[in-house]
Amino acid sequence: MTTPVGLESCLKSVFAYLLADCVQGSRIVVRLRESDTATVLDILGTGFGMPGEEFDRLFNDPKLPVSPELARVREAAGQAARWETVLTGSSELGKGTAFRLRLPRFRPFALGGDQA
Repeated sequence: MTTPVGLESCLKSVFAYLLADCVQGSRIVVRLRESDTATVLDILGTGFGMPGEEFDRLFNDPKLPVSPELARVREAAGQAARWETVLTGSSELGKGTAFRLRLPRFRPFALGGDQA
């Protein structure tokens, strides 16, 4: 299950990366969707970006040297996996970077039902 501190740390790292990449006057857009199984946050930043293949390689290979901001996002993605949450990212040169955080839907136990 997602922890509040873990989620906060993950979101801070994503926003720090997007702020470092953004161009003056650009926006960061956050979209939230919920389904029966997940809550999905799409966080999109208009900025410098980088070629998609390069971003994928840097984002997914912890052995490669990256900026401190991207290193924190990579670390957050690894931590998120521990709470059954998936953090993915993509980038396009001259357009910006996007991240998707997919959290399992919280399901509180039913009160009064067939609990032992």
